[in-house]
Amino acid sequence: MAKINGMRAPVTRQVVTNDGRLQEISPGEWSITLIAPAVVPGEAALTIWESIYRRAPMTSKRRNSANLEMLLMSLLATSGKLTGYKVAALLRPPIPLIRPVKHSQIYPALTALEEAGDLGGQWVEQQGRPNKKEYRLSAQGQARLKSWLLQHRESFSQDEILLIAYNIALIGRDAVKAALVQFRDQCDAEKRLLEERWKSAAAAVPKSRLGKNGAGEKLVGVRANYELALMERDARIAWCEGVIRRAERVVFA
Repeated sequence: MAKINGMRAPVTRQVVTNDGRLQEISPGEWSITLIAPAVVPGEAALTIWESIYRRAPMTSKRRNSANLEMLLMSLLATSGKLTGYKVAALLRPPIPLIRPVKHSQIYPALTALEEAGDLGGQWVEQQGRPNKKEYRLSAQGQARLKSWLLQHRESFSQDEILLIAYNIALIGRDAVKAALVQFRDQCDAEKRLLEERWKSAAAAVPKSRLGKNGAGEKLVGVRANYELALMERDARIAWCEGVIRRAERVVFA
């Protein structure tokens, strides 16, 4: 048995797709689309499986060591010199900059960046306290960060678009605006896809079945998840438009 959002689910499951085909899907193929589960032929009861998901082009939260390095270099690009302690303070919940990062991840990443030549480090003596190490972004690190920010992407993760907007002083207003417009369109396309899938899911349940076996209540639960997903995309679209407006008013030296 696998777990999705805390619920037990079979490793594979036979489902009926929106065009009526039977399909085996596994946890690795689950995303945020509802597919009505297949039922044994002749079985009257219809079960709605809220957490059957299939891979879809939805905004992801791609988080890997490269993204963490870009996050750390972004902080140094705008803040100048920082110690590991100050970096950790900026990334500390409940309101971290960009995203929360565990304290245990920060120092190894800073050390790796320094060894690679992307950061410079200097020890600072302190009276009565352990010495501290201050890091700064090197010219090599700035070039690497800028190249990563400006690289072509078919789609953006949430972390990527936040870092691009955060680094507007480094890559310029036009580059940030182009990325935000693409991300806004991406979110708008996801909204349309979610609505289409919801309509298909709701249509798969005959009105005559809504009062039986809790089918109506299950549909309400499914719709609640769709509404949250739609609201998240509305918020992202509004954020993109707000950043674009503010960027257009900024006078760059």
